[in-house]
Amino acid sequence: MKTRISKVVTKTGDDGTTGLANGSRISKNHILIHVLGEIDELNSSLGLLLSEFENSEKPQELTELKKILTSVQHELFNLGGEISMPDVELMSNKQILEITKDIENLNEKLPPLREFILPGGSRLSSLTHVSRTLARRAERNLVGLIEADFVETNNIKKNGLPYLNRLSDLLFVVARCFMKNKKNENVFWEKSSL
Repeated sequence: MKTRISKVVTKTGDDGTTGLANGSRISKNHILIHVLGEIDELNSSLGLLLSEFENSEKPQELTELKKILTSVQHELFNLGGEISMPDVELMSNKQILEITKDIENLNEKLPPLREFILPGGSRLSSLTHVSRTLARRAERNLVGLIEADFVETNNIKKNGLPYLNRLSDLLFVVARCFMKNKKNENVFWEKSSL
């Protein structure tokens, strides 16, 4: 396997800039870098969530969810790669179809949801809701990057953006799955009486 990273400390970013795949440098405060950082943060939160599977009472019951979420981590790397190298297509409609199928398959196993639920209930469910909100933030800022027209975004708009949108839906359903597996009760939103 080819070595991709041979040196971690380069000191080239000490001036507040970072290098892009095309060799140019931009501010670390640029929206492109924010989006890449948010995708990285989301991916890291999924790594934390997956590490918690080992602490589960019945980790074998989580095999399907582990497979799905591990696949998501790979796709997030692909999305980040495509954003940083827009001339390279790493995302396609295939990923959108797969994640949509995962959502539908998992949701079929859950009871109908008649009310909004509050994030929480169990540690796994809570961590999943945190990842869901990180996916939404990354999605919002990806829209900002597309609107800024900084990079070629045709494929990112066509495949990356819908993927992030589906991902937050998937994570909502996964959080509900954890509640079903734990036999915990969801906490439903109670409308305030004025």
